[in-house]
Amino acid sequence: MKDKKRYSEAFKQKVMEELRDGKWKMVADAAQAYGVSAQGVRYWMKRLGFEHLNGRIIYVKTTSEIDEIKRLKAIEEAIWIYSHRRLHLDSLPFQFGSRDCTTFAHSCPLKPP
Repeated sequence: MKDKKRYSEAFKQKVMEELRDGKWKMVADAAQAYGVSAQGVRYWMKRLGFEHLNGRIIYVKTTSEIDEIKRLKAIEEAIWIYSHRRLHLDSLPFQFGSRDCTTFAHSCPLKPP
């Protein structure tokens, strides 16, 4: 008969804290270090409220990359606003004045995502 291992709550909490603090890159690393199954560690994560750590992705970016992402998001938002306001204006009857976007820009009910 195979012996069953039982782990204390303190031990489980220690493993979870090490995962949270980044000592282990993956659940499998922590499991292997302590001789526990990865499935068991994932179960502890769920039971102890550390599920948010499972499968996390950490992005490391330079400040220039962050600035470029912000710039591209601003451009994307401007394009979205322009295209949806243009659609809104194209649906208006002709007697309501100019079809130029700047005329009705302040009253457009559409908002960007």
